[in-house]
Amino acid sequence: MSSFTSTGTVGETLQETLDEIMMDDSYSESDMVMNKYFTVETMKGAYSDEQVYAGPGLWGQKAEGAVMGVGTLRQGYKKRYFPNTYAMRMIITEEAQEDSRYPEVINMGHHIKRSGNLTVEYAAALVLARAWNSSFAGPDGVELCSASHPLTGGGTFSNTLGTPAAPSVQALNAVRANLRKMVGHDGLIDGMTMAEKVIHPAEQEGVWDEILNSSMRPESGNFAAINTVKKMRLTAVCVPFWTSTSTNWMVKTNRAHGLTWKWRVKMKTRSWITNEQMLESFGARMRFDYGWGDPRGVYGSQAG
Repeated sequence: MSSFTSTGTVGETLQETLDEIMMDDSYSESDMVMNKYFTVETMKGAYSDEQVYAGPGLWGQKAEGAVMGVGTLRQGYKKRYFPNTYAMRMIITEEAQEDSRYPEVINMGHHIKRSGNLTVEYAAALVLARAWNSSFAGPDGVELCSASHPLTGGGTFSNTLGTPAAPSVQALNAVRANLRKMVGHDGLIDGMTMAEKVIHPAEQEGVWDEILNSSMRPESGNFAAINTVKKMRLTAVCVPFWTSTSTNWMVKTNRAHGLTWKWRVKMKTRSWITNEQMLESFGARMRFDYGWGDPRGVYGSQAG
Protein backbone atom coordinates (compact mmCIF):
# COMPACT_ATOMS: atom_id res chain seq x y z
CA MET A 1 0.00 0.00 0.00
CA SER A 2 1.23 3.49 -0.80
CA SER A 3 2.36 5.56 2.18
CA PHE A 4 1.14 8.75 0.53
CA THR A 5 -1.97 10.02 -1.22
CA SER A 6 -1.62 9.68 -4.97
CA THR A 7 -3.92 9.66 -7.99
CA GLY A 8 -4.33 5.94 -7.33
CA THR A 9 -5.61 6.36 -3.80
CA VAL A 10 -8.05 9.16 -4.73
CA GLY A 11 -8.89 7.80 -8.18
CA GLU A 12 -12.66 8.06 -7.74
CA THR A 13 -12.40 11.81 -7.21
CA LEU A 14 -11.29 12.14 -10.81
CA GLN A 15 -14.74 11.09 -12.01
CA GLU A 16 -17.17 13.81 -13.05
CA THR A 17 -20.11 11.51 -12.33
CA LEU A 18 -19.71 11.68 -8.55
CA ASP A 19 -22.66 13.47 -6.96
CA GLU A 20 -21.52 13.45 -3.35
CA ILE A 21 -18.33 12.97 -1.38
CA MET A 22 -18.80 11.27 1.97
CA MET A 23 -16.29 12.59 4.48
CA ASP A 24 -15.96 12.42 8.26
CA ASP A 25 -17.22 15.57 9.93
CA SER A 26 -14.68 17.80 11.61
CA TYR A 27 -14.04 17.32 15.32
CA SER A 28 -12.63 20.48 16.86
CA GLU A 29 -11.13 21.23 20.25
CA SER A 30 -14.35 22.95 21.30
CA ASP A 31 -16.25 19.69 20.70
CA MET A 32 -14.09 17.61 23.04
CA VAL A 33 -15.92 15.93 25.93
CA MET A 34 -12.65 15.54 27.83
CA ASN A 35 -12.79 19.22 28.81
CA LYS A 36 -15.94 18.53 30.84
CA TYR A 37 -14.49 15.96 33.24
CA PHE A 38 -10.75 16.72 33.31
CA THR A 39 -9.20 19.83 34.81
CA VAL A 40 -7.16 21.19 31.92
CA GLU A 41 -3.93 23.00 32.73
CA THR A 42 -0.76 24.19 30.99
CA MET A 43 2.60 22.63 31.84
CA LYS A 44 5.37 25.26 31.86
CA GLY A 45 8.42 23.02 32.05
CA ALA A 46 9.73 19.62 31.05
CA TYR A 47 7.67 18.05 33.82
CA SER A 48 5.28 19.04 36.61
CA ASP A 49 5.15 17.66 40.16
CA GLU A 50 2.39 17.53 42.76
CA GLN A 51 3.47 16.66 46.30
CA VAL A 52 1.12 15.41 49.03
CA TYR A 53 1.47 16.58 52.63
CA ALA A 54 -0.67 15.45 55.56
CA GLY A 55 -1.62 17.90 58.27
CA PRO A 56 -0.72 17.74 61.97
CA GLY A 57 -3.98 16.17 63.14
CA LEU A 58 -6.37 17.32 65.86
CA TRP A 59 -5.38 19.70 68.61
CA GLY A 60 -4.72 18.37 72.08
CA GLN A 61 -6.18 19.87 75.24
CA LYS A 62 -3.76 22.22 77.03
CA ALA A 63 -3.79 22.75 80.77
CA GLU A 64 -3.34 26.26 82.14
CA GLY A 65 0.32 27.24 81.98
CA ALA A 66 1.32 24.05 80.18
CA VAL A 67 3.37 23.93 76.99
CA MET A 68 1.45 23.54 73.73
CA GLY A 69 1.86 20.33 71.82
CA VAL A 70 3.80 20.40 68.56
CA GLY A 71 2.22 19.48 65.26
CA THR A 72 4.18 18.29 62.23
CA LEU A 73 3.53 17.90 58.54
CA ARG A 74 4.11 14.51 56.93
CA GLN A 75 5.24 14.13 53.35
CA GLY A 76 3.37 11.62 51.23
CA TYR A 77 3.54 10.48 47.63
CA LYS A 78 4.42 12.64 44.63
CA LYS A 79 2.69 12.76 41.25
CA ARG A 80 4.86 13.72 38.28
CA TYR A 81 3.41 14.70 34.92
CA PHE A 82 5.84 14.12 32.06
CA PRO A 83 4.62 15.06 28.57
CA ASN A 84 4.77 12.57 25.73
CA THR A 85 4.78 13.67 22.11
CA TYR A 86 2.05 12.54 19.70
CA ALA A 87 2.34 13.25 15.98
CA MET A 88 1.10 12.36 12.51
CA ARG A 89 1.70 13.51 8.94
CA MET A 90 -0.01 13.03 5.61
CA ILE A 91 1.72 13.20 2.24
CA ILE A 92 0.17 13.93 -1.16
CA THR A 93 1.65 13.93 -4.62
CA GLU A 94 1.57 16.99 -6.81
CA GLU A 95 -0.33 15.00 -9.45
CA ALA A 96 -3.12 14.12 -6.96
CA GLN A 97 -3.53 17.79 -6.09
CA GLU A 98 -3.64 18.77 -9.76
CA ASP A 99 -6.07 16.08 -10.90
CA SER A 100 -8.56 15.72 -8.03
CA ARG A 101 -11.83 17.52 -8.74
CA TYR A 102 -12.86 17.45 -5.08
CA PRO A 103 -10.37 19.37 -2.91
CA GLU A 104 -12.12 18.32 0.31
CA VAL A 105 -10.74 14.82 -0.23
CA ILE A 106 -7.15 16.04 -0.01
CA ASN A 107 -7.77 18.55 2.79
CA MET A 108 -5.01 17.11 4.91
CA GLY A 109 -5.45 19.69 7.66
CA HIS A 110 -9.04 18.59 8.23
CA HIS A 111 -8.13 14.93 8.57
CA ILE A 112 -5.07 15.44 10.75
CA LYS A 113 -6.79 17.78 13.21
CA ARG A 114 -9.82 15.52 13.55
CA SER A 115 -7.59 12.52 14.19
CA GLY A 116 -5.53 14.44 16.75
CA ASN A 117 -8.55 15.65 18.73
CA LEU A 118 -10.01 12.15 18.80
CA THR A 119 -6.65 10.82 20.00
CA VAL A 120 -7.05 13.08 23.03
CA GLU A 121 -10.62 11.86 23.64
CA TYR A 122 -9.68 8.19 23.52
CA ALA A 123 -6.68 8.73 25.80
CA ALA A 124 -8.80 10.54 28.39
CA ALA A 125 -11.52 7.87 28.31
CA LEU A 126 -8.93 5.16 29.00
CA VAL A 127 -8.52 6.62 32.49
CA LEU A 128 -12.20 5.91 33.13
CA ALA A 129 -12.08 2.45 31.56
CA ARG A 130 -9.07 1.47 33.68
CA ALA A 131 -10.29 3.05 36.91
CA TRP A 132 -10.75 -0.31 38.67
CA ASN A 133 -7.82 -2.05 37.01
CA SER A 134 -4.91 -2.67 39.40
CA SER A 135 -2.52 -2.87 36.44
CA PHE A 136 -2.86 0.91 36.05
CA ALA A 137 -1.87 2.30 39.44
CA GLY A 138 -1.75 5.97 40.32
CA PRO A 139 0.88 7.82 42.34
CA ASP A 140 -0.29 6.25 45.63
CA GLY A 141 0.32 2.75 44.26
CA VAL A 142 -3.28 1.65 43.62
CA GLU A 143 -5.83 2.14 40.85
CA LEU A 144 -7.96 5.28 40.52
CA CYS A 145 -11.09 3.79 42.16
CA SER A 146 -10.10 1.60 45.10
CA ALA A 147 -11.19 0.72 48.61
CA SER A 148 -7.56 0.71 49.80
CA HIS A 149 -6.00 4.08 48.98
CA PRO A 150 -3.18 4.55 51.53
CA LEU A 151 -3.11 7.53 53.88
CA THR A 152 0.16 9.32 54.59
CA GLY A 153 -0.14 8.78 58.34
CA GLY A 154 -1.32 5.18 58.07
CA GLY A 155 -4.63 3.53 57.27
CA THR A 156 -6.65 3.65 54.06
CA PHE A 157 -9.69 5.29 52.51
CA SER A 158 -12.09 4.35 49.73
CA ASN A 159 -13.46 6.18 46.70
CA THR A 160 -15.62 3.36 45.35
CA LEU A 161 -18.90 1.88 46.52
CA GLY A 162 -18.37 -1.19 48.70
CA THR A 163 -21.47 -2.74 47.14
CA PRO A 164 -21.48 -1.85 43.43
CA ALA A 165 -24.73 -0.29 42.30
CA ALA A 166 -26.36 0.52 38.99
CA PRO A 167 -27.45 4.15 38.41
CA SER A 168 -30.26 5.09 40.80
CA VAL A 169 -31.32 7.75 43.28
CA GLN A 170 -30.40 5.38 46.12
CA ALA A 171 -26.90 4.77 44.70
CA LEU A 172 -26.25 8.48 44.22
CA ASN A 173 -27.42 9.19 47.78
CA ALA A 174 -24.98 6.55 49.03
CA VAL A 175 -22.16 8.27 47.15
CA ARG A 176 -23.18 11.63 48.58
CA ALA A 177 -23.08 10.27 52.13
CA ASN A 178 -19.69 8.66 51.59
CA LEU A 179 -18.29 11.88 50.16
CA ARG A 180 -19.45 13.77 53.25
CA LYS A 181 -17.42 11.33 55.35
CA MET A 182 -14.38 11.40 53.08
CA VAL A 183 -11.10 11.88 54.96
CA GLY A 184 -8.23 14.10 53.89
CA HIS A 185 -4.56 13.19 53.68
CA ASP A 186 -4.40 13.47 57.49
CA GLY A 187 -7.21 10.93 57.95
CA LEU A 188 -9.66 13.53 59.31
CA ILE A 189 -13.18 14.08 58.00
CA ASP A 190 -13.77 17.68 56.96
CA GLY A 191 -17.23 17.21 55.43
CA MET A 192 -16.35 19.39 52.45
CA THR A 193 -16.13 16.83 49.63
CA MET A 194 -19.13 17.08 47.32
CA ALA A 195 -20.20 15.73 43.94
CA GLU A 196 -20.18 18.10 40.96
CA LYS A 197 -20.85 15.94 37.90
CA VAL A 198 -21.87 12.41 36.98
CA ILE A 199 -19.55 10.80 34.41
CA HIS A 200 -21.06 7.88 32.52
CA PRO A 201 -20.89 5.87 29.28
CA ALA A 202 -23.39 6.46 26.49
CA GLU A 203 -25.59 3.49 27.48
CA GLN A 204 -26.62 5.30 30.70
CA GLU A 205 -27.53 8.66 29.18
CA GLY A 206 -31.29 8.21 29.43
CA VAL A 207 -31.38 6.89 32.99
CA TRP A 208 -29.14 9.66 34.31
CA ASP A 209 -31.31 12.25 32.60
CA GLU A 210 -34.27 10.89 34.56
CA ILE A 211 -32.40 10.58 37.85
CA LEU A 212 -30.93 14.08 37.82
CA ASN A 213 -33.84 16.02 36.31
CA SER A 214 -37.07 14.38 37.53
CA SER A 215 -38.92 16.29 40.25
CA MET A 216 -40.35 13.06 41.64
CA ARG A 217 -38.35 9.93 42.28
CA PRO A 218 -38.19 8.27 38.84
CA GLU A 219 -37.92 4.60 39.90
CA SER A 220 -40.55 4.82 42.65
CA GLY A 221 -44.11 3.58 42.24
CA ASN A 222 -45.17 6.34 44.64
CA PHE A 223 -45.56 9.43 42.48
CA ALA A 224 -45.44 11.65 45.58
CA ALA A 225 -41.90 10.49 46.42
CA ILE A 226 -39.55 13.45 46.06
CA ASN A 227 -36.37 13.02 44.05
CA THR A 228 -33.83 13.80 46.77
CA VAL A 229 -30.85 14.12 44.42
CA LYS A 230 -32.31 16.80 42.15
CA LYS A 231 -31.30 19.50 44.63
CA MET A 232 -27.68 18.40 44.19
CA ARG A 233 -27.90 20.15 40.80
CA LEU A 234 -25.43 17.80 39.18
CA THR A 235 -24.74 17.81 35.47
CA ALA A 236 -24.21 14.60 33.55
CA VAL A 237 -21.21 14.09 31.28
CA CYS A 238 -21.81 11.41 28.67
CA VAL A 239 -18.49 9.94 27.46
CA PRO A 240 -19.14 7.98 24.23
CA PHE A 241 -15.46 6.99 24.13
CA TRP A 242 -15.87 5.03 27.39
CA THR A 243 -16.58 1.85 25.46
CA SER A 244 -15.26 -0.95 27.67
CA THR A 245 -18.30 -0.97 29.94
CA SER A 246 -21.96 -0.02 29.95
CA THR A 247 -22.45 -0.40 33.72
CA ASN A 248 -19.68 1.50 35.55
CA TRP A 249 -20.07 5.16 36.44
CA MET A 250 -18.51 7.78 38.69
CA VAL A 251 -18.95 11.28 39.99
CA LYS A 252 -16.48 14.11 39.73
CA THR A 253 -15.98 15.88 43.06
CA ASN A 254 -14.88 19.36 44.07
CA ARG A 255 -11.50 18.13 45.33
CA ALA A 256 -8.44 19.67 43.67
CA HIS A 257 -5.84 17.61 41.79
CA GLY A 258 -8.33 15.01 40.59
CA LEU A 259 -8.48 14.05 36.91
CA THR A 260 -5.95 16.40 35.35
CA TRP A 261 -4.85 17.01 31.78
CA LYS A 262 -1.62 18.95 31.34
CA TRP A 263 -0.77 20.42 27.96
CA ARG A 264 2.88 21.10 27.27
CA VAL A 265 2.21 21.96 23.63
CA LYS A 266 -1.24 22.01 22.06
CA MET A 267 -1.66 20.81 18.50
CA LYS A 268 0.74 22.59 16.16
CA THR A 269 0.57 22.11 12.41
CA ARG A 270 2.92 22.82 9.53
CA SER A 271 3.37 21.86 5.89
CA TRP A 272 6.44 21.42 3.69
CA ILE A 273 7.47 20.36 0.21
CA THR A 274 9.90 17.58 -0.66
CA ASN A 275 11.25 18.95 -3.93
CA GLU A 276 13.00 15.80 -5.15
CA GLN A 277 9.72 13.88 -5.34
CA MET A 278 7.34 16.84 -5.58
CA LEU A 279 5.43 15.68 -2.49
CA GLU A 280 3.59 17.97 -0.10
CA SER A 281 3.48 16.94 3.55
CA PHE A 282 1.16 18.17 6.27
CA GLY A 283 2.12 17.28 9.82
CA ALA A 284 0.96 18.02 13.35
CA ARG A 285 2.29 17.30 16.82
CA MET A 286 1.23 17.82 20.41
CA ARG A 287 2.67 17.09 23.85
CA PHE A 288 0.70 16.27 26.97
CA ASP A 289 0.35 14.06 30.01
CA TYR A 290 -2.71 13.19 32.05
CA GLY A 291 -3.79 11.29 35.13
CA TRP A 292 -4.63 12.23 38.72
CA GLY A 293 -2.87 13.43 41.81
CA ASP A 294 -5.66 12.95 44.36
CA PRO A 295 -8.10 10.06 43.81
CA ARG A 296 -10.68 11.93 45.92
CA GLY A 297 -11.38 13.85 42.72
CA VAL A 298 -13.76 11.04 41.72
CA TYR A 299 -15.96 8.47 43.43
CA GLY A 300 -17.12 5.50 41.40
CA SER A 301 -19.26 2.39 41.21
CA GLN A 302 -18.10 -0.73 39.38
CA ALA A 303 -21.58 -2.00 38.77
CA GLY A 304 -20.66 -4.80 36.42
